[in-house]
Amino acid sequence: MTSKSINLPIVFHFHQPVDQLDFIFDDVYEKSYGPLIDKIFEYSTVKITLHFSGNLLEWLLENKPEFIDKLKIMASRGQIEIIGGGYYEPIFAIIPYRDRIAQIKKLSDLIKREFNLDVKGAWLSERVWEPNYPSFLNDVGLKYVIVDDNHFRSTGITEEDTL
Repeated sequence: MTSKSINLPIVFHFHQPVDQLDFIFDDVYEKSYGPLIDKIFEYSTVKITLHFSGNLLEWLLENKPEFIDKLKIMASRGQIEIIGGGYYEPIFAIIPYRDRIAQIKKLSDLIKREFNLDVKGAWLSERVWEPNYPSFLNDVGLKYVIVDDNHFRSTGITEEDTL
């Protein structure tokens, strides 16, 4: 039997609401975020994509510097990509254009400043998609967006087409 390698894009979404309590941040970090990154860190050839809401990333920067340091190492060795989106997880369809742009830029700037990574993709809050999204995402230099498979199905693409 010959071994084959496969490319499987994996995006991990890290989010907590803006008004989340510190003990919940800590609990989720200890049970989820920390162990996940610790394990993936051990396998430097495994590449993943991450998304953080801005307020969670701020909390991690302030409260979990060891986690941030690990992410910086992973970024420097090309193991992670961090995608952007709205800083506070807004539904873009219901906020003004200027606010969309400001939220995307705020998160992209934070990622660039902390990890020296250029943001190329975007996460859509609550999987909400509107036909005008490519225009404003392009206006801030983003190249792609993560879209739920249900959006494709609504255009007539079947599940079999996506396999």
